[in-house]
Amino acid sequence: FASVPPETGDLSQPKEPAAPPSTQALAQVPESVSLSRAITKVNPDYPPTAKEINVTGTVEVEIIISEIGLVVEATAISGRLELRNAAEEAARKWVFEPSILNGAPVRVKSLLTFVFVPSA
Repeated sequence: FASVPPETGDLSQPKEPAAPPSTQALAQVPESVSLSRAITKVNPDYPPTAKEINVTGTVEVEIIISEIGLVVEATAISGRLELRNAAEEAARKWVFEPSILNGAPVRVKSLLTFVFVPSA
């Protein structure tokens, strides 16, 4: 069994990384602007287990909206753990008017805030 020393080969040579589309610089859009551009809004389902133990609160979900207005990524960045999945699932179903920058549609990053309270 022969081992190859780490300095052999070009593994140690840093290559220029190819930037996937999701790492391109995203325009940050305030939540108020996103809400005004929303075509389809979906409220989260209150998780039954969270409802049983009376968990309430606000969940902030960071979203990435594609060039055609679909949410392609949704990540809860704050809020109770019991509520985060429901908020992320709802955020992924939202649809927005495409954002235009210099005459071309662009991907944007924004925030959605969901408030979970027991229904009366």
